[in-house]
Amino acid sequence: MKRLFLMFCMLTVAINVFSVDYSDIISSRLSDQKLIKSVEGLLIFFDDTQIRNRPGKLSSVYDASDSGDGCKGKVSLNLPFFQKTINLPAIPPITVRNVKGEWTSSVHFVPKKIGGRKGKSIVAVPDSNLFVPSFVVYPMNLFSETEIKDPQNRYICRILKEAWHLDRKYKRGSAYNFWLPLRENPDFTGPYNIPVEKSVLPLAKAYLNPKLDFFWTRFAAGLDVPSREWVSECLNKELNTSGASALFNIPNDADDTSTAVALQLIRKQLSDKYTDDPFFNNSHNFEIDLPALMLASSYRDIGRLDKYEDGRDSWKGKNSGAFLTWYRDETMPIFSSPQKGIIPLGKNNVDAVVNANVVFALGLAGKKDVPGYKESIKLLNRAIEERTWPRCGLYYPQYVIFPYVVSRAFRDGGNNGLKTGMKTLLDDLLTIQKEYGDKKSSHKGAFPGGEDKTDYLATALGVTSLLNIGIDIAREEGKLIPYNKAIKDGIYYLLKNRKKYKVKNFDTVGRDKLSEKISGYTWDCGLFFSASFWDLAHWRSEAYTNAMVLEAFTKYLLGYEFGGVTIMHGRRLHIKSYRTNDSGFELDVK
Repeated sequence: MKRLFLMFCMLTVAINVFSVDYSDIISSRLSDQKLIKSVEGLLIFFDDTQIRNRPGKLSSVYDASDSGDGCKGKVSLNLPFFQKTINLPAIPPITVRNVKGEWTSSVHFVPKKIGGRKGKSIVAVPDSNLFVPSFVVYPMNLFSETEIKDPQNRYICRILKEAWHLDRKYKRGSAYNFWLPLRENPDFTGPYNIPVEKSVLPLAKAYLNPKLDFFWTRFAAGLDVPSREWVSECLNKELNTSGASALFNIPNDADDTSTAVALQLIRKQLSDKYTDDPFFNNSHNFEIDLPALMLASSYRDIGRLDKYEDGRDSWKGKNSGAFLTWYRDETMPIFSSPQKGIIPLGKNNVDAVVNANVVFALGLAGKKDVPGYKESIKLLNRAIEERTWPRCGLYYPQYVIFPYVVSRAFRDGGNNGLKTGMKTLLDDLLTIQKEYGDKKSSHKGAFPGGEDKTDYLATALGVTSLLNIGIDIAREEGKLIPYNKAIKDGIYYLLKNRKKYKVKNFDTVGRDKLSEKISGYTWDCGLFFSASFWDLAHWRSEAYTNAMVLEAFTKYLLGYEFGGVTIMHGRRLHIKSYRTNDSGFELDVK
């Protein structure tokens, strides 16, 4: 009898949840001032920290190096027991450059051995890459500023326009690369601020020095780093005429190419939104590079000889038919044609996160009939069903990144073939969040970062994944109540842990029009990318983490879980006004 009564109570609650008009829920969320102020604070952060040609010679964290009067090059210092990162002047041979329109990120080498605070290396070097600006502007496409009549006061539009053509800078031949061309050798790509000949080459030679065997054996013990054999091959002038640059001169890849083209497809929707702004009426700004995306079908895991297999992606099996990572013919000699890039270790591989990003872009483009698409969908579902996904991203040590990209491919990319996997993934996410909260009571609602010692990025990724999966699947799986609770707990964990950001620039989100001081909000930077050898190098970015938080908040305000909205269609978060001396920040959903 007691059991029947409990079942009746649960059914009553479920019916009540089903019957509530989700517009009422959205209205309730829009009345949460802490949430609204956090969204405003994030937009303030992004406007203030976007790298632009700013008056005066300011920090390279937000001032452009190659525009106007330049900037002061900064590297970051992450000392144990210090709560904040300290930006210090770069010391030769490092001379910091950046790219106008991007946001700063930093690369942390062997952080487990020379680590500072929360998994960061003590000294981190700024690095330009395609991922950070692409993911920062992504959630901004869920906003609309059409109700703001003066184009000069549309701050998201300003941000988007500044970042608009960055993808073109990363194009190398027919596709896109993670890095920009090297300044000393434009035919090769590599990290923007790490001088290969002056710093990497001496270190690589020391790594191979037999007199230092004892030191390197102890230093590398337990670390996932490249073998000396690979470094030796790269420095062998008979094998490799391109020298130490081969250590970074990677080929174009499916991951960056799909990211670039997906962004082009998404921003196409803005071509008719702001008729009073010439930028958005220029067709040249809305070109879509579909041929680059279609190249993915030329590089697939099919009919390959064993000697070309990576081995670290054995979860995929043989002849999966899915997309390979690198756009380079693996049967050619490793170091031939270095201008086309050199595959790390000479081994191509199948990465689940990369495949999810390719499927996402193909879905946006409506190109679901290309060879490899169905096979990739099948492999992604299998990675979920067999629960191999936590180790299926060779370049992604962030624990919850796969659920985010695959749920984004499902929801925003319109790839309904992934629905089967979403059911299992939902259960996994609920379990992961609960177990983490049980283990760390002060982190209730959070998701673990895995290799990342912070959990703000992971929590934002986890919450957005749940919102992407949607309430219909939660209802089908009988998980509606824990699903709703998981989303709410995650949102409020992020709100509870926001930190104030001090504005640096006079014109940020209309600061020059205000008599009062304004501040933004930020979260500690998380780990979003790594070398394929996870312990060699980590990439972190405060802007990337904040972008994921903004996406979680924005999709929550839009009631994303209820359906009727994607990155391309449906409801938008309309900014009615920014803060002035006479009014506050106002949002509406329609």
